Amino acid sequence: MSTRFLVFGAATLVVFLTACASSADAPGSDALIVPTTSAEAQAAADARAAADGPSATPIPTSEPAADIPALTTADIFPPRDLTQYELDPSHVRTLIATGDVIPARHTDYIIRQMNNDFGYTVAATKDITSAADLTVINLEAPLVDGCPEEVGETFTFCGQPGFTSALNEAGVDVATLENNHIGNYGDEAITETEGHLDAAGIKWADRSTPAIVDVRGVKFGFLAFNGVFGGFVDRT
Repeated sequence: MSTRFLVFGAATLVVFLTACASSADAPGSDALIVPTTSAEAQAAADARAAADGPSATPIPTSEPAADIPALTTADIFPPRDLTQYELDPSHVRTLIATGDVIPARHTDYIIRQMNNDFGYTVAATKDITSAADLTVINLEAPLVDGCPEEVGETFTFCGQPGFTSALNEAGVDVATLENNHIGNYGDEAITETEGHLDAAGIKWADRSTPAIVDVRGVKFGFLAFNGVFGGFVDRT
Protein backbone atom coordinates (compact mmCIF):
# COMPACT_ATOMS: atom_id res chain seq x y z
CA MET A 1 0.00 0.00 0.00
CA SER A 2 1.43 3.32 -1.01
CA THR A 3 0.86 6.64 0.65
CA ARG A 4 0.87 9.91 -1.27
CA PHE A 5 1.31 13.37 0.08
CA LEU A 6 -0.08 16.72 -0.91
CA VAL A 7 1.66 19.82 0.38
CA PHE A 8 -0.59 22.89 0.33
CA GLY A 9 0.79 26.35 1.00
CA ALA A 10 0.37 29.95 -0.06
CA ALA A 11 2.38 30.65 -3.19
CA THR A 12 3.10 33.67 -5.31
CA LEU A 13 2.78 33.21 -9.02
CA VAL A 14 5.33 35.26 -10.86
CA VAL A 15 5.13 35.45 -14.61
CA PHE A 16 8.17 36.67 -16.40
CA LEU A 17 7.55 38.14 -19.83
CA THR A 18 10.75 38.45 -21.78
CA ALA A 19 10.77 40.39 -25.01
CA CYS A 20 13.59 39.30 -27.26
CA ALA A 21 14.64 40.93 -30.48
CA SER A 22 17.42 39.60 -32.68
CA SER A 23 19.98 41.85 -34.25
CA ALA A 24 18.61 40.89 -37.65
CA ASP A 25 15.34 42.71 -36.79
CA ALA A 26 17.03 46.05 -36.17
CA PRO A 27 16.68 48.49 -39.05
CA GLY A 28 19.79 48.65 -41.17
CA SER A 29 21.50 45.81 -39.31
CA ASP A 30 22.99 42.90 -41.18
CA ALA A 31 25.30 41.54 -38.50
CA LEU A 32 25.72 41.52 -34.74
CA ILE A 33 28.39 43.97 -33.53
CA VAL A 34 29.83 43.30 -30.08
CA PRO A 35 31.44 46.44 -28.59
CA THR A 36 34.69 45.84 -26.74
CA THR A 37 35.05 49.23 -25.01
CA SER A 38 32.70 51.64 -23.29
CA ALA A 39 33.24 54.16 -26.12
CA GLU A 40 32.30 51.55 -28.69
CA ALA A 41 29.27 50.57 -26.61
CA GLN A 42 28.07 54.17 -26.49
CA ALA A 43 28.67 54.59 -30.23
CA ALA A 44 26.66 51.43 -30.92
CA ALA A 45 23.83 52.69 -28.72
CA ASP A 46 23.81 56.05 -30.53
CA ALA A 47 23.71 54.26 -33.89
CA ARG A 48 20.75 52.13 -32.81
CA ALA A 49 18.89 55.19 -31.51
CA ALA A 50 19.44 57.03 -34.79
CA ALA A 51 18.22 54.02 -36.80
CA ASP A 52 15.12 53.50 -34.67
CA GLY A 53 14.13 57.17 -34.72
CA PRO A 54 12.70 59.16 -31.81
CA SER A 55 10.60 57.21 -29.34
CA ALA A 56 7.14 58.37 -28.33
CA THR A 57 6.76 59.92 -24.91
CA PRO A 58 3.93 58.30 -22.92
CA ILE A 59 1.04 60.67 -22.28
CA PRO A 60 0.10 60.91 -18.59
CA THR A 61 -3.47 59.98 -17.80
CA SER A 62 -5.68 60.67 -14.84
CA GLU A 63 -8.04 57.80 -15.61
CA PRO A 64 -8.50 55.53 -12.57
CA ALA A 65 -7.12 52.03 -12.77
CA ALA A 66 -9.55 49.20 -13.33
CA ASP A 67 -10.98 47.73 -10.16
CA ILE A 68 -8.91 44.80 -8.91
CA PRO A 69 -11.00 42.04 -7.34
CA ALA A 70 -10.20 41.22 -3.73
CA LEU A 71 -8.18 38.07 -3.12
CA THR A 72 -9.81 35.57 -0.79
CA THR A 73 -8.42 32.57 1.04
CA ALA A 74 -10.60 30.42 -1.21
CA ASP A 75 -8.58 31.69 -4.18
CA ILE A 76 -5.36 30.57 -2.50
CA PHE A 77 -6.66 27.31 -1.08
CA PRO A 78 -9.48 26.21 -3.38
CA PRO A 79 -11.46 23.07 -2.48
CA ARG A 80 -9.75 20.01 -3.87
CA ASP A 81 -11.49 16.92 -5.16
CA LEU A 82 -8.92 14.24 -4.47
CA THR A 83 -10.72 11.75 -6.69
CA GLN A 84 -9.68 13.71 -9.78
CA TYR A 85 -6.08 12.76 -8.96
CA GLU A 86 -7.12 9.15 -8.39
CA LEU A 87 -6.06 9.47 -4.76
CA ASP A 88 -7.60 7.59 -1.90
CA PRO A 89 -8.30 10.30 0.74
CA SER A 90 -7.39 7.85 3.50
CA HIS A 91 -3.85 7.73 2.07
CA VAL A 92 -3.39 11.49 1.83
CA ARG A 93 -1.71 13.70 4.44
CA THR A 94 -1.84 17.49 4.13
CA LEU A 95 0.87 19.79 5.41
CA ILE A 96 0.87 23.59 5.69
CA ALA A 97 4.09 25.53 6.33
CA THR A 98 3.47 29.20 7.12
CA GLY A 99 6.98 30.62 7.30
CA ASP A 100 8.00 33.22 9.91
CA VAL A 101 5.71 33.91 12.87
CA ILE A 102 6.85 36.92 14.95
CA PRO A 103 4.74 37.75 18.04
CA ALA A 104 6.78 40.90 18.68
CA ARG A 105 6.91 44.64 17.99
CA HIS A 106 3.59 46.05 16.75
CA THR A 107 1.88 42.66 16.95
CA ASP A 108 2.70 42.38 20.64
CA TYR A 109 1.68 46.02 21.16
CA ILE A 110 -1.80 45.35 19.73
CA ILE A 111 -2.09 42.16 21.78
CA ARG A 112 -1.50 44.20 24.93
CA GLN A 113 -3.92 46.91 23.82
CA MET A 114 -6.56 44.19 23.43
CA ASN A 115 -6.03 42.93 27.00
CA ASN A 116 -3.77 40.13 25.82
CA ASP A 117 -6.20 38.75 23.27
CA PHE A 118 -3.64 36.52 21.55
CA GLY A 119 -6.31 34.88 19.42
CA TYR A 120 -6.84 37.99 17.31
CA THR A 121 -3.53 37.31 15.54
CA VAL A 122 -4.80 34.07 13.98
CA ALA A 123 -8.54 34.78 13.75
CA ALA A 124 -8.51 35.28 9.98
CA THR A 125 -6.42 32.22 9.11
CA LYS A 126 -6.94 29.60 11.82
CA ASP A 127 -9.67 27.79 9.87
CA ILE A 128 -7.16 27.15 7.09
CA THR A 129 -4.13 26.22 9.17
CA SER A 130 -6.02 24.05 11.63
CA ALA A 131 -7.63 22.05 8.81
CA ALA A 132 -4.31 20.54 7.73
CA ASP A 133 -3.07 17.25 9.11
CA LEU A 134 0.18 18.96 10.01
CA THR A 135 0.98 22.67 10.40
CA VAL A 136 4.54 23.93 10.76
CA ILE A 137 5.74 27.45 11.60
CA ASN A 138 9.08 29.16 12.12
CA LEU A 139 8.85 30.91 15.50
CA GLU A 140 11.12 33.91 15.02
CA ALA A 141 11.05 35.28 18.57
CA PRO A 142 11.57 33.76 22.00
CA LEU A 143 8.58 33.56 24.35
CA VAL A 144 9.69 34.89 27.72
CA ASP A 145 8.08 35.95 30.98
CA GLY A 146 8.51 39.68 31.47
CA CYS A 147 8.94 40.37 27.77
CA PRO A 148 9.13 44.20 27.62
CA GLU A 149 6.68 46.11 25.46
CA GLU A 150 8.63 46.93 22.32
CA VAL A 151 7.89 50.30 20.80
CA GLY A 152 9.30 51.51 17.50
CA GLU A 153 11.48 49.75 14.95
CA THR A 154 13.49 47.64 17.37
CA PHE A 155 15.15 44.52 16.01
CA THR A 156 15.31 42.75 19.36
CA PHE A 157 12.30 40.46 19.36
CA CYS A 158 10.38 38.67 22.09
CA GLY A 159 6.81 37.56 22.64
CA GLN A 160 4.73 36.74 25.67
CA PRO A 161 4.32 33.08 26.71
CA GLY A 162 0.55 33.37 26.28
CA PHE A 163 1.10 33.46 22.53
CA THR A 164 1.14 29.66 22.58
CA SER A 165 -2.67 29.84 22.94
CA ALA A 166 -2.83 31.49 19.51
CA LEU A 167 -0.61 28.76 18.09
CA ASN A 168 -2.98 26.15 19.51
CA GLU A 169 -5.96 27.90 17.93
CA ALA A 170 -4.11 27.89 14.62
CA GLY A 171 -3.55 24.16 14.89
CA VAL A 172 0.25 24.48 14.96
CA ASP A 173 1.92 21.11 15.46
CA VAL A 174 5.61 22.01 15.03
CA ALA A 175 7.60 25.20 15.63
CA THR A 176 11.12 25.46 14.26
CA LEU A 177 13.56 27.45 16.40
CA GLU A 178 16.50 28.22 14.12
CA ASN A 179 16.53 31.82 12.87
CA ASN A 180 18.34 35.10 13.46
CA HIS A 181 16.02 36.36 16.23
CA ILE A 182 15.31 33.33 18.44
CA GLY A 183 18.48 34.12 20.43
CA ASN A 184 17.75 37.82 20.99
CA TYR A 185 17.36 37.23 24.73
CA GLY A 186 20.06 34.62 25.10
CA ASP A 187 20.21 30.86 25.52
CA GLU A 188 18.11 30.94 28.68
CA ALA A 189 15.24 32.50 26.76
CA ILE A 190 15.46 29.77 24.12
CA THR A 191 15.26 27.13 26.83
CA GLU A 192 12.28 28.94 28.36
CA THR A 193 10.59 29.06 24.95
CA GLU A 194 11.03 25.33 24.55
CA GLY A 195 9.35 24.84 27.92
CA HIS A 196 6.36 27.00 26.97
CA LEU A 197 5.93 25.07 23.71
CA ASP A 198 6.17 21.74 25.54
CA ALA A 199 3.49 22.87 28.00
CA ALA A 200 1.22 23.80 25.10
CA GLY A 201 1.72 20.43 23.39
CA ILE A 202 3.60 21.96 20.45
CA LYS A 203 6.66 20.08 19.23
CA TRP A 204 9.76 22.08 18.37
CA ALA A 205 12.84 21.43 16.30
CA ASP A 206 16.33 22.90 16.06
CA ARG A 207 19.56 21.74 14.44
CA SER A 208 20.12 18.94 16.93
CA THR A 209 16.61 18.15 18.16
CA PRO A 210 14.21 16.62 15.65
CA ALA A 211 10.46 16.93 15.93
CA ILE A 212 8.75 13.71 14.93
CA VAL A 213 5.00 13.62 14.36
CA ASP A 214 2.88 10.58 13.56
CA VAL A 215 -0.07 11.38 11.31
CA ARG A 216 -2.34 8.34 11.03
CA GLY A 217 0.53 5.92 10.89
CA VAL A 218 2.88 8.02 8.75
CA LYS A 219 5.82 9.64 10.54
CA PHE A 220 7.14 13.09 9.63
CA GLY A 221 10.48 14.32 10.93
CA PHE A 222 11.68 17.93 11.07
CA LEU A 223 15.05 19.58 11.69
CA ALA A 224 15.83 23.31 11.48
CA PHE A 225 19.03 25.13 10.59
CA ASN A 226 20.21 28.71 10.94
CA GLY A 227 22.72 29.87 8.35
CA VAL A 228 22.99 33.45 9.67
CA PHE A 229 25.21 32.89 12.70
CA GLY A 230 26.60 29.55 11.68
CA GLY A 231 27.22 27.36 8.68
CA PHE A 232 25.78 24.05 7.61
CA VAL A 233 29.02 22.09 7.89
CA ASP A 234 28.87 18.65 9.54
CA ARG A 235 25.13 18.87 10.32
CA THR A 236 24.74 15.11 10.06
